[in-house]
Amino acid sequence: MTQLPVLVMLSLLHSATYHFANNGNDDHTPAQANFTSTPWQHLARLKTVRLAPGDSILLRRGDQFRESLALSDIHGSPTIPIVVSSYGAASMPPPTITGLEPVSDPRQESGNIMSAPWPTQERPSQLFGNGHKIPMARFPAKGWILTTKSFGDSAFLATAPDSLLEHGAVAMVRSTPWTLEPRTLLRHNKDTLIVSRPAHNKLVPGTRFFLLDAPHAITSGTWGTLASTSRLRWKGLPPNLQASVRDGIRLDRCSWIQIAGLRIEASARRGIQATGDNLWIKDCAVDNPGLYGVELLGSHNRIMHCRISGAGAAGIHTQGKHNRIDSNSVLRTAMMADLGREGLGNGCCGGRAIDISGDSADVQANRIDSTGYHGIAFAGIFNRIEGNNVRHSCLTNDDCGGIYAWNGRLSQNLPGVAGSIVSGNIVADSRSDGPSAHGIYLDDAVRDVLVDSNVVSGNDRGIYLHNTNRIVVTNNRSTGNRYSQLALIHDMVAGPGWMHDNRSEGNHMEGLPGQSGAPEVASQQPQPMPLATFAKDTLCEDLLVERVCSSGGVVLERQVRRMKFGPEQIRNGQFALPLLWSGWPDLVQLSAGTPQECGSTPCLKIAHPGDLQKRSALVNDGSHFSVGAGQWWLVSFTARGDSAGQSLNVVLRQAGKSYAPLAPNRVLQLDTGWKEYRILLQSNAQEQEARVDFMIGSDQGMRWLKGVSVRQILKP
Repeated sequence: MTQLPVLVMLSLLHSATYHFANNGNDDHTPAQANFTSTPWQHLARLKTVRLAPGDSILLRRGDQFRESLALSDIHGSPTIPIVVSSYGAASMPPPTITGLEPVSDPRQESGNIMSAPWPTQERPSQLFGNGHKIPMARFPAKGWILTTKSFGDSAFLATAPDSLLEHGAVAMVRSTPWTLEPRTLLRHNKDTLIVSRPAHNKLVPGTRFFLLDAPHAITSGTWGTLASTSRLRWKGLPPNLQASVRDGIRLDRCSWIQIAGLRIEASARRGIQATGDNLWIKDCAVDNPGLYGVELLGSHNRIMHCRISGAGAAGIHTQGKHNRIDSNSVLRTAMMADLGREGLGNGCCGGRAIDISGDSADVQANRIDSTGYHGIAFAGIFNRIEGNNVRHSCLTNDDCGGIYAWNGRLSQNLPGVAGSIVSGNIVADSRSDGPSAHGIYLDDAVRDVLVDSNVVSGNDRGIYLHNTNRIVVTNNRSTGNRYSQLALIHDMVAGPGWMHDNRSEGNHMEGLPGQSGAPEVASQQPQPMPLATFAKDTLCEDLLVERVCSSGGVVLERQVRRMKFGPEQIRNGQFALPLLWSGWPDLVQLSAGTPQECGSTPCLKIAHPGDLQKRSALVNDGSHFSVGAGQWWLVSFTARGDSAGQSLNVVLRQAGKSYAPLAPNRVLQLDTGWKEYRILLQSNAQEQEARVDFMIGSDQGMRWLKGVSVRQILKP
C-alpha cells in the first residue's frame, strides 16, 4: 500500500467538498454542502467560502446550471489540487454549465417577423432552437458585396440596399485572403459606409464584404438583434428559443486546479478561460462557444481528452510555456455559416482549431476536423506537433494550412519557432475558395524546424516552405496534393537571399493523375545560393499512359498502360520556319535556335530580359481547340535552360475572355541539358476556345524548347 505523507493526509482530512444540484438550497451551511443530501443550488455561493488545497467543487450529473462559474486567486498545491468535477449516477449525462437563457414574450411584427426582448442586458451572441444553432441574418445570403472606392482604411463606397445599411450592422470585411474582420457600421452617407475600426489591410476597390445582423436582412430561418430597442428579431423559427448571454468558466490568477467531466454549452464568448499556471482541463465537452472553447493564459497547463466543437475564433488557445494539448477532438471551428457579430475575433487571422503562442508546447494525438483557418497554428521555440490527425482546414479563409507556423515578425534575427518538430501527423483535405489551402505550411522567416514522417494528402500544396531557412523535410509521404507535393517559394515578401539551406531527404512524393510529383521551386528574388538541397527523394507521377517513380534521376518503377489519343492540337510544335509562335507581352523574344543550341532537331530559343514583377506567356498562334469538362490532355515537350532551376509554367487556359485557367498551373524547373517533360492536365470546364501557354518566370536567362505536343487522352 502506498504511504501518503503525513501533511498530505492531514490536508485531505481537512479538505471540503461543495456539492451543487438544481434542487439544492443556498441556505445550507458550508458544512452541510459537504454532503450530497444537502447541496447548494447556485455556483455563486462559492463566493462565500475560501477554497484551499484539496477542496472539491462537484456538480450533480444530469443537472443544468444557468450561470457562470467564476473563481479568482485560489490555489491548490502540486500534491493536492483543487478539483472541479461531478458526482451522481454514472448513467446520467455530465453536468452542464450553459450560457443560454430562454427567449420570452414574443410578438409578431410586419412581414411575419417575430421579436422579443433580450433575455438579459447582454446583447445575445447566439440563438438556438430545438438544440440547434440558428444562422444570423446575412446579406447577401451567399457571395459578397464589392467595394467600388475606398477612403483610407475605415470607409468605403459600395452599393447595397439602403434599408440594410443601418447603424449597428456588422460588415465582415475580407481585406486579405487570410482575414475576415468584423467592423460595426457606424453610419452611412448615401453609399459610403463608415466602420468602427480600420481594416487589417488597406481597403481597395474590389475588397469583398458582407453584412451580418442587418435588421432588414432577416429571411426565414435567420435572426438578428436590434440595439435601439434591445430586441431579438427572427423569422420562421421554432418556439422555445434560447439565447447565449454569458460565459462558462473563468479562473483568474489561479494555480493547481483540475476541471474534469463537465459540459460547457453555448457560452457567449468563452467556454473556459483561465489565467494562471498548472491548470488541468480533462474529459470536458465545450459546445458552441461564441469565440473560444478553452483559453489558457499561463504556463505548465494541460488540456486532454476534451471535445470542443463549434467555436467561432479558436477551439483551444494557449499562451505561455510548457503547455500540453493532447488527445482532444476539436471540431467545426470558425465555420462561415456559424459566424456571429464578432466573427473570427478581433484583429487578424482568427479561426484556428488549436492556436499555440509560447515555447516548449506539446501538441499531440489531437483530432481536428472542419476548421475555418489553420488546423494547428504555433509560434514559439521548441514546440512539438506530433501524431495529430488534421482534416478539412481552410474552409473559411485562404492562404492557410492544416499545420501552420510563422516567425511572429518578418525578421531573420528572431528565433521564431526554431527547434520545433512537426512529426507523425496526418494532414489531409485542406480546401478553400482560393488556391492556397496547404497541408504543412511554414511561413515567412521560419527557420530550424524538423518536418519528419508526416502523411500529407488532398491539399493544394502538401508541404509548403515560404521564405524559410534551414528546414529539414525528411521521411514524409506527400501524395495527391493538387498543385505540388513539396513547394519552396521565395517571393517579394522577403529580401534577396533570405531563403536558403533547406533540405529535402528521403521523402515519397506522388502526384495522382493531373498532379505533379516533382518539387515546386521558385524564386522572385536574386538568390546567391539554392533554396534547398534534395537527396534520396522518391518522385512518382501518374500520366494515365504510364506511372513512373524515380529517385535522383534513376527510374525505379514504370507501369505502362495502353491508351488512345486524339489528334495533335499544336501547330508547328517542331519549330520549322516560320515559327508561328509569339511572346506576350513583348518581354519575351523568340527566334529559331542554332544547330549548336538545338542539336539534330529544330528548337525555339526564348530570351527573357527579366522583370521581377511580371510573368510572360509564350503562345502558339492559332492553336486554339475545344475542351470538355473532365477531359485529360497530355502535354509533352523537350526543354533546357542556360542555368539549373529556371522555371517554366505550363497552363491550360481560355484563349481570350478572362484567360482563366482550365487546370492547375504546372511549374517545372529546367536543367541545363535537354530533358523530356510530360504533363497531364485535366480540364475543369467546357470551353470552345482553349490553348496551352508556356509561362516564363521572373528569372532571367535563355530557354530552349522543342518537340511540343498536345493531345487528348481517350478511353482505351
